[in-house]
Amino acid sequence: MVGWTLGAGAEWAFDSNWSIKLEYLYEDFGSIDSDTDFTSGSATDTFHTSADLNANVVRVGINYGF
Repeated sequence: MVGWTLGAGAEWAFDSNWSIKLEYLYEDFGSIDSDTDFTSGSATDTFHTSADLNANVVRVGINYGF
Protein backbone atom coordinates (compact mmCIF):
# COMPACT_ATOMS: atom_id res chain seq x y z
CA MET A 1 0.00 0.00 0.00
CA VAL A 2 1.01 3.59 -0.52
CA GLY A 3 0.68 6.20 2.19
CA TRP A 4 2.13 9.38 3.63
CA THR A 5 3.83 10.56 6.81
CA LEU A 6 3.89 13.95 8.51
CA GLY A 7 6.20 14.61 11.43
CA ALA A 8 8.02 17.08 13.62
CA GLY A 9 10.80 16.84 16.13
CA ALA A 10 13.25 18.69 18.30
CA GLU A 11 16.66 17.97 19.78
CA TRP A 12 18.37 19.76 22.67
CA ALA A 13 22.06 19.48 23.56
CA PHE A 14 22.30 19.63 27.35
CA ASP A 15 26.03 18.85 27.53
CA SER A 16 28.98 18.98 25.11
CA ASN A 17 28.42 15.33 24.09
CA TRP A 18 24.84 14.58 25.16
CA SER A 19 21.48 15.54 23.68
CA ILE A 20 17.85 14.52 24.12
CA LYS A 21 15.30 14.34 21.31
CA LEU A 22 11.53 14.14 20.87
CA GLU A 23 9.80 13.20 17.61
CA TYR A 24 6.15 12.84 16.52
CA LEU A 25 4.96 11.10 13.34
CA TYR A 26 1.47 10.72 11.88
CA GLU A 27 1.29 7.94 9.26
CA ASP A 28 -1.72 7.36 6.99
CA PHE A 29 -2.01 4.41 4.60
CA GLY A 30 -5.66 4.87 3.62
CA SER A 31 -8.31 2.28 4.31
CA ILE A 32 -9.26 -1.19 3.14
CA ASP A 33 -12.68 -2.75 2.55
CA SER A 34 -13.43 -6.44 2.05
CA ASP A 35 -16.51 -8.58 1.43
CA THR A 36 -16.22 -12.28 2.23
CA ASP A 37 -18.81 -14.95 1.46
CA PHE A 38 -19.16 -17.93 3.81
CA THR A 39 -21.24 -20.94 2.78
CA SER A 40 -22.50 -23.49 5.29
CA GLY A 41 -24.86 -26.11 3.87
CA SER A 42 -27.47 -24.23 1.85
CA ALA A 43 -26.95 -20.84 3.54
CA THR A 44 -24.51 -18.18 2.35
CA ASP A 45 -23.57 -15.20 4.51
CA THR A 46 -21.60 -12.16 3.39
CA PHE A 47 -19.42 -10.35 5.91
CA HIS A 48 -18.14 -6.84 5.26
CA THR A 49 -15.01 -5.61 7.03
CA SER A 50 -13.17 -2.31 6.82
CA ALA A 51 -10.18 -0.75 8.53
CA ASP A 52 -8.46 2.64 8.59
CA LEU A 53 -4.70 2.15 8.48
CA ASN A 54 -3.04 5.02 10.36
CA ALA A 55 -0.65 5.39 13.28
CA ASN A 56 0.57 8.01 15.75
CA VAL A 57 4.21 7.48 16.72
CA VAL A 58 6.10 9.31 19.51
CA ARG A 59 9.82 8.73 19.97
CA VAL A 60 12.08 9.94 22.78
CA GLY A 61 15.80 9.39 22.70
CA ILE A 62 19.13 10.27 24.27
CA ASN A 63 22.19 10.67 22.03
CA TYR A 64 25.87 10.63 22.81
CA GLY A 65 28.29 12.19 20.29
CA PHE A 66 31.85 10.90 20.10
